[in-house]
Amino acid sequence: MTLLDIFYDYFKVNGGAEKVTLEMMRIKKDCRVWVDHIDTENFTLDRENDNHIYELKRFAHIGLIEHFLVPLRFLSFHRKKCIQDDVAIFSGNYAPLGALRTKYKKKLFYCHTPPRHWFDLSEYYRRNCSFWTWIAIKLQKWIFEAHYARAINKMDVVIANSANVQNRLKKYFDVESIVIHPPIDLTLYNWLTQEDFYVSTARHEDYKSVDRIISAFKNMPDKKLVIASGGSQTQKLKQLAIGCNNISFTGWLDSIELSQLIGRCIATIYLANDEDFGMSPVESMAAGKPVIGQNSGGLRETIIHNETGFLLDEYYDENSIINAVFNMSAIRAEAMRRACENRSLQFAKESFHEKMNALLEL
Repeated sequence: MTLLDIFYDYFKVNGGAEKVTLEMMRIKKDCRVWVDHIDTENFTLDRENDNHIYELKRFAHIGLIEHFLVPLRFLSFHRKKCIQDDVAIFSGNYAPLGALRTKYKKKLFYCHTPPRHWFDLSEYYRRNCSFWTWIAIKLQKWIFEAHYARAINKMDVVIANSANVQNRLKKYFDVESIVIHPPIDLTLYNWLTQEDFYVSTARHEDYKSVDRIISAFKNMPDKKLVIASGGSQTQKLKQLAIGCNNISFTGWLDSIELSQLIGRCIATIYLANDEDFGMSPVESMAAGKPVIGQNSGGLRETIIHNETGFLLDEYYDENSIINAVFNMSAIRAEAMRRACENRSLQFAKESFHEKMNALLEL
């Protein structure tokens, strides 16, 4: 029997990459996941998986030191800890470094994106983080980028989660890859009803553009927005929404709560800049709910303009959001329901399992 080890950076939030990692655990019966650490305050594990997930950390993270501890722990991970395993899947920003000192019969790299703070979002981080954090990021890249490139070249198969990420791998590392889209659990998302609100599910980071959605809804007091996520910019976003009775925050929700919220809304809004793939928009379509998204990144591969949602121009402004919301009326959204549900079928988790299993065979 082929045994499987999965390496992923860490579990901090219930984001898309974390969902993919947990779904990978279901590919093989005998499977273990190695992560640097688990934030139990913000990340909820499925109880049945707890005994199969192992943390590498030996002491607590302290400020900027975390930028170096996490990649160092994967870089120093040794094969003796997993002697009987046959195949490994590496994923995340830093976990692929574990490929350098481990010996498996087959190594796969499932890439959500090359580290964006090193490459395409480096200018964003330079402008928005503190001086010392920026210095730490630059130093981190200088220390680990060459190791990261060597680790990718150690892989037997490189998999991109979208054509968008496939292009990034080619651009930054001249690496050829195949595309396997992330798995969507279609059984979890269903059209329940249609209540009078829209939903934002993007993480609270500046480049996810939740602030622009809030600014638009401040000028639409008769339109309700529910923000169902969290992140480093939560307090800033709440300050921006002060006095707006039409805007509410739920914080991070578990998968059942989130699916029920989406199943009841008019439509979802997801304007992340150059998103890697974007599982949330597909989950919305699985519930029969159209998406107002940005015409960039992975959303070009999932949303069909005027059929399963609206794609705003890459250089949209606040008025563009307002117009899209007014055009995405309850009647228009419900008319898109069947097209959304049909579109989501192309990203079912069963397809993901079939393709990954074929690659895992020795």
